[in-house]
Amino acid sequence: MKKLFFIICIIFSNSISQAIDQKVVTITAGELANALTGFSATITDLTIIGTIDARDFKTMRDNLPLISIINISNSKIAEYTGLEGTVPNDILYPANTIPQYAFRNPTSNKSLTSLKTLHFPTTISSIGNNAFHQCTGLSGNLQLPTSLILIGDNAFSYCNKLNGSLIIPSNVSSIGYFAFYSCSGFSGSLSLPSSVLSIGERAFEGCANITGLNLSTTLNYCGNGAFRYCSNLTGIVTIPSSLIAISDFTFQNCSKITQINLPPTLISIGDYAFSDCTSLSGVLEMPNSLISIGSHAFTNCKKLIGDLTIPPNITTIKNNAFEGCIGFNGKLTIPPSLTFIDNYVFSKCSGLNGELLLSSSVTSIGNGSFTECSNLSGDLILPNSIQSIGQDAFSFCTQLSGSLTLPNSLTTIGRYAFYNCNGFTGKLTIPSSVTFIGDYAFNGSSTSSPRFSSVYTYAIIPPDISSSPNAFTTGIKKSGVLFVPSGTIQKYSVALEWRYFWDIREMSTTSLNQKIAESISIYPNPIREGFYVNGINDTANISIVDYNGKIIVNRQIFEKEYIPTSNLKSGCYLISITTKDSKVNMKIIIE
Repeated sequence: MKKLFFIICIIFSNSISQAIDQKVVTITAGELANALTGFSATITDLTIIGTIDARDFKTMRDNLPLISIINISNSKIAEYTGLEGTVPNDILYPANTIPQYAFRNPTSNKSLTSLKTLHFPTTISSIGNNAFHQCTGLSGNLQLPTSLILIGDNAFSYCNKLNGSLIIPSNVSSIGYFAFYSCSGFSGSLSLPSSVLSIGERAFEGCANITGLNLSTTLNYCGNGAFRYCSNLTGIVTIPSSLIAISDFTFQNCSKITQINLPPTLISIGDYAFSDCTSLSGVLEMPNSLISIGSHAFTNCKKLIGDLTIPPNITTIKNNAFEGCIGFNGKLTIPPSLTFIDNYVFSKCSGLNGELLLSSSVTSIGNGSFTECSNLSGDLILPNSIQSIGQDAFSFCTQLSGSLTLPNSLTTIGRYAFYNCNGFTGKLTIPSSVTFIGDYAFNGSSTSSPRFSSVYTYAIIPPDISSSPNAFTTGIKKSGVLFVPSGTIQKYSVALEWRYFWDIREMSTTSLNQKIAESISIYPNPIREGFYVNGINDTANISIVDYNGKIIVNRQIFEKEYIPTSNLKSGCYLISITTKDSKVNMKIIIE
């Protein structure tokens, strides 16, 4: 008998528990709390019939700790104004709207994490801001009603157990910022109906298992980072012609997208818009309508290939826009509309080849703009509009070759500007306009890099490079020739850093005399006991003067005649060689 009584008690207890766990109530707006008096602590499954408002959502959120399923599909949401809604303010809660903070307490910042399923009313038009924010228990397919028009900010953010395909109803016009942020459980293709006009910032960021994307054909706003870190988004994404601007970070780290189709109406591409889209491939076709490309816009899009043609109306390309796009293997075309080449814009585009042609509208080349563009080749012709060349601008452009003539408009050459440009073997021409040369500007990782044979500087007063002791390689200083304006050899011979050139000569005022000056050489230099003169063809007069102006030697010499200097003290001297056609002034060093 005792055993039978115990079994009957268990059955009775379970039936009572089941009756309490599941509850169906019929109410009018604001009555839910009274209807659940005595039952709210244990209810897990609640069905509401009738009319509800924001007060009833507050009851569901704060008074049902074990609730798992809420069915309000046969309810209507009424308008409410007052202090007893889901936020602690006296505000209006519109009808047919899941109220803001419906299941997220704005005071405690706690969400109703026990909630797994909610059956929506068939008449709602909007879901308020933060309605299901961090309701991490929500799971299964999200069935949004066809009546829905607006999805608020943070509406379902961090609801990462929702899964299956996310179907946006055909009447939705606006999706708020962070609306589905980090909803990583959604899978399959996401198709946004033509009714969608606006997508808020980071609305689908972190929806890592969405595999396809079809954007609304009427979309006119897509906020920053809208699809950022959708790392399994694959295939082709077509930007509709209704969207004239791609915002910052929109597709950053969508590493499986293979192609982006840009519309002919596009005006701007934002910062990091396609950064690290490492599977983007083929030729990048940018429309002629494009005016601005943001910083890091295509950074590390390594599979883009072919020519990189900048559209003709571009006025702004921000820093690092194409950094690390190593797949481009054609020519780089920069239009006249671009006046400033920003920092690191084309850095590490190691596949770009051929000559670099800059238009006469370019006034400034930023730091690292072309650094490590190791296949740019041929002569580097810089237009007379350029006023500054930034730090590392052309460093490691190892295939640039020939001579380098800097434009007369140039005033500033940054540190490491031409570092390790090993292909230069001709002459370097520095105009009189240059007032600053940064350290290591023409240096390299070896003493022979770059390999300029001579340096021509046209400044009457030697530019101050005292703070740039390594502006030129030791190889240039020892084996190259520094040509300076007529009458300035003594100034350059004592100027800090310039004086370390072993062979300094004055330029002649005529081209014929200059050719003769370039052909005459003294060897060895530095000198120990004597030297020879090459290139005078016949006879010449030679004079050696110390830095106090005292004439030490003054006599006639012949081609390749040996001139002893054992009686001279160690130091720097000025030597003048006068032939029947020219006069050459240069510096010699006696050790």
